[in-house]
Amino acid sequence: MRLAWAYSENWGTPTVVSGAPDAVGLYTIVERPDLFPQSDRLSHLIKLIIDEGVNHFERFTAVKGHLSEFAEEEYLRRLDRTPGPLDLQLLQLADLNYAVLLGAMKETLALGDSAGGVLIEHARRAMTSLHEVNHLLASRDVAPRFRPPQPDVVPALPDGQATLAAARAARQLQETISSLDGADLRGMMDRHRATTDALIADLIL
Repeated sequence: MRLAWAYSENWGTPTVVSGAPDAVGLYTIVERPDLFPQSDRLSHLIKLIIDEGVNHFERFTAVKGHLSEFAEEEYLRRLDRTPGPLDLQLLQLADLNYAVLLGAMKETLALGDSAGGVLIEHARRAMTSLHEVNHLLASRDVAPRFRPPQPDVVPALPDGQATLAAARAARQLQETISSLDGADLRGMMDRHRATTDALIADLIL
């Protein structure tokens, strides 16, 4: 990773790199753009991954250092409670949010510049919804899961249609969950439902 970062910092003046697959890939794209469709966009995307990867590594290393003086039992929560009826619905909603997130990102990459940033914004919102639902599950001592919805919830469909089907299923489940608990959960589901409605409207257009 350090080699990759050094190469990225000297962007435009590539030097010999070894041992870092992402940096080697970046070097190859810069040196042989004829081999890669949309090589300019691809090289900048890989450069971003390299730069962000180093920042993330440094942040997690700092967190690890701060926690080193504590026992794991002091800062880790055991997420081993058997899910109840509400938890099962939240887990299913998280699956749907995950499917929407991956689907919106896939469509954005497929459309390229013609996407206009609309779907990547929907992917960001889906990630926020996924985070909030999983954070709620963890607060209830239930382990979040990162998996697509099961075929009986969202069947296999062509690209785009599957994302729309997942969004519609999430919309219905958000409405159901909002009626099950208190004001805080209802407020979260209302916010999530608004972002899901906006995504559905853009996917239908």
